[in-house]
Amino acid sequence: MKQYRLLERQHPIFSPIALISTLILAGALGIGIFLTGGRAFSPGALSAVNNSGQLVGNFETHADFADDCGQCHEPFKGVTAVLCENCHENVTVQRETGEGIHGRIDPTEVQACANCHLEHRGADYDLLQAAILHFDHGVTRFSLAKHPTDYDGSLLECESCHTDTNDYSKVGPACQDCHQQADTEFMALHTQTYGDNCLNCHDGQDTMADFTMAQ
Repeated sequence: MKQYRLLERQHPIFSPIALISTLILAGALGIGIFLTGGRAFSPGALSAVNNSGQLVGNFETHADFADDCGQCHEPFKGVTAVLCENCHENVTVQRETGEGIHGRIDPTEVQACANCHLEHRGADYDLLQAAILHFDHGVTRFSLAKHPTDYDGSLLECESCHTDTNDYSKVGPACQDCHQQADTEFMALHTQTYGDNCLNCHDGQDTMADFTMAQ
């Protein structure tokens, strides 16, 4: 009677074929990452829109460093303000001086760049305009609660106060221009007495209905 040798069955995960296949796949993935700079893991194309036409950190747009994820993403932390401000140095200046839109945003909010400036939405995605559409003006410490409409009843647009649409951190003389039309004499004396930086005193919540120059 013939005797048959029992062969021990190998676990499919640890079989030679499985191990070789895993090594091949890992090698192919590594080569792909090396050749694409990590783009294989990108959720979408970076914005190629440049509103100002100026270079920022030696780059024209985010699309210029699409293969270098480390420009914005820090390992195990994601997008950080430190990396963003390596290029956007003007934001650092605004935060440190308290000037401009980023200087007026709450310190905890201004560190979360990606909350307002979304990315990986496509090459034609406008980061600035998208941020404006979803922007909570209250975080700047100047509420729009008392500024829904102009004196003639028309809706106030962003451009009504921010004349430079490439840099919404600037307000310019829009406050004086508008209020001077409503009360020229009052505004002339008010500006002479208190200066022309309206944001030093006004937070947008006050109506100034009972205000007198004696105060």
